[in-house]
Amino acid sequence: MSNQDAGRVIREKKGLSLLEFPKDYILIDLETTGLSPIYNEIIEISALKIKDGEVIDTFSELIKPKYEIDGFIAKLTGITNEMVRNSREVKEVISDFMNFINKDDILVGYNVNFDINFLYDNLLRASNKFLENNFVDIMRIAKYALKDKVDSFRLKKLANYYEIDTNGMHRGEKDCQVSKIIFEKVQELILDKHQTHENFLEARKKAQYLNSKDIVSENKEFDLSHQGYNKQFVFTGTLTRLTRKDAMQLVVDFGGKVNGGVNKETNFLVMGDLDYSKTVTGEKSSKIIKAETLKLKGQDIEIIPEEVFYDIFEIITTGQ
Repeated sequence: MSNQDAGRVIREKKGLSLLEFPKDYILIDLETTGLSPIYNEIIEISALKIKDGEVIDTFSELIKPKYEIDGFIAKLTGITNEMVRNSREVKEVISDFMNFINKDDILVGYNVNFDINFLYDNLLRASNKFLENNFVDIMRIAKYALKDKVDSFRLKKLANYYEIDTNGMHRGEKDCQVSKIIFEKVQELILDKHQTHENFLEARKKAQYLNSKDIVSENKEFDLSHQGYNKQFVFTGTLTRLTRKDAMQLVVDFGGKVNGGVNKETNFLVMGDLDYSKTVTGEKSSKIIKAETLKLKGQDIEIIPEEVFYDIFEIITTGQ
């Protein structure tokens, strides 16, 4: 099967990913039971309304999911089943969140594309409306500003780099506060170096690609800012839209690395969609358990379903 035969959810009204430094924006952070908008649920929505760089209003609410929160997510986020027992369902909370923002507001967040996908899909299911706001990914900008200064772009890693208090992270409002500081820090760093936003865009364009002969691929240039660049991927379960060989080749063609088993160098464990769906009901393989253990110890590793893997590599078709 060719790469073009792979598919993912098409969010046709989704806003644009911008490389801008707005003074007025909505900074958002979600806590979820996993990284798949299809199989996982939102358990907290938090947001800061920023005007002229200052917080003028906040939004934060826990959400009661349909399925129980498993032990790994409870440890990771600090959100337990008891905490959400009397919370409202997502369709009610997301309705209030949409009243908190305006249709023209720019949404800002750390690795915010995943949050946008969750909001888009849940809003569509709840009210048959589209989330069309443009958005800015802080991580995308930080990868340019700090590429030679840190070895990982996890939010907590950057918080430690900037000596920001991390107590309470993995809860929405705290992550929003940390993200705001980092956004301002990387803006300052970029503008000190390039003076203007336009100069930054031009410099980023020139520095975006790297020539490399060390990676086994026919490609000779790699996008350093791509989420898969220099990351190690491990596959488990049966992929439904690509052969595993084609999926591994896709990773290498973007400058990533592949491995047969989960280890301390693994950044993404990719599961076939059918296998990933079983994790919602508690069926976990040894690879998943090992990946969860490493994540709780602080490793930069995510467990993602096949459709999120395609989203990372922007593989889009209408076929499902």
